[in-house]
Amino acid sequence: AIHLREVSACADTHGAHELVLHLVVAPTGAVQTATAEGDAAFGDCVVSAARSWAFPATSGGYSMIEVPITFTER
Repeated sequence: AIHLREVSACADTHGAHELVLHLVVAPTGAVQTATAEGDAAFGDCVVSAARSWAFPATSGGYSMIEVPITFTER
């Protein structure tokens, strides 16, 4: 829910869309890579936002996260 505003802004700009966001997070908590499957324009917007996200640091190595995102028009 922390990054919901950023993703909502992308949805507001690009309309109702669905995608899967793929993140690789470094042990420092920094997003190493971000890619999306689904609507290209919405995905590009979300990926751009996700690259600046930070997660809690871990001692366990890199983490791979898959986030399904669905926005419908209100």
